[in-house]
Amino acid sequence: MVISLADLYEKEPAALDFVFCIDASANMAPILDKVKQAVISLSREIVEEWKDWSSDYPAQIRYKVITFRDCRFDAEPLVESPFFSIPDHSQAFSDYIHSIEAKGVDYKSSSALDAIALALKSDWAVSGCFRRHDIIVFSNSVTLPICPRSTKAPYPEHMPKNIEQLSSWWHGFDPTLESTFISHSGRMVAFVPASEPWISMGQDWCWFWTVFFPAATEFKDGDIQCALRLLIHDDF
Repeated sequence: MVISLADLYEKEPAALDFVFCIDASANMAPILDKVKQAVISLSREIVEEWKDWSSDYPAQIRYKVITFRDCRFDAEPLVESPFFSIPDHSQAFSDYIHSIEAKGVDYKSSSALDAIALALKSDWAVSGCFRRHDIIVFSNSVTLPICPRSTKAPYPEHMPKNIEQLSSWWHGFDPTLESTFISHSGRMVAFVPASEPWISMGQDWCWFWTVFFPAATEFKDGDIQCALRLLIHDDF
């Protein structure tokens, strides 16, 4: 008996998980409202892109949010939401995005790499005939190395020691990552300044694309389409 792709999707819908890592440091205050609008817009585009690309095959789509600030000094350097199932909890996801505030110390720096590490530790979906474990980063700050924090700031356990170990987590080489992340299902898009470590990551990391524009405050149609293609499609 031959099982068609339609039959396969009907028996086990696709599972698409997306974690939005949003810089909420004080440095983001002038543009945070635009970033929120960009996140909401992209979240809707993702749903439409899946419908168009998959010919309306069913999918379980979930969104999660991690806000990050400066892990050295801020009282709330990393804050994560649960996963929101879409479309059932679309309003709750939107409300959560709109509730984000730019606050904390203003050293023009933030801990985006730590946020990526925390995202990788998420409870990603493991079912589904087609899976995506995607991370989308928005930042306009200088990116700090992993872990340059004070002992007083709260910090998750079992985090990578440096960017090299973070890269190994992303590529599936390091078994110390304690999560259900599957590297070949992972895609990442970063709307960030044209600076390190993003330049090197764009060159060295697989399935990773950087858009060198301040935190996606102005989407270009070409950037949107390239981001959606990487996040959802099988090719890029």
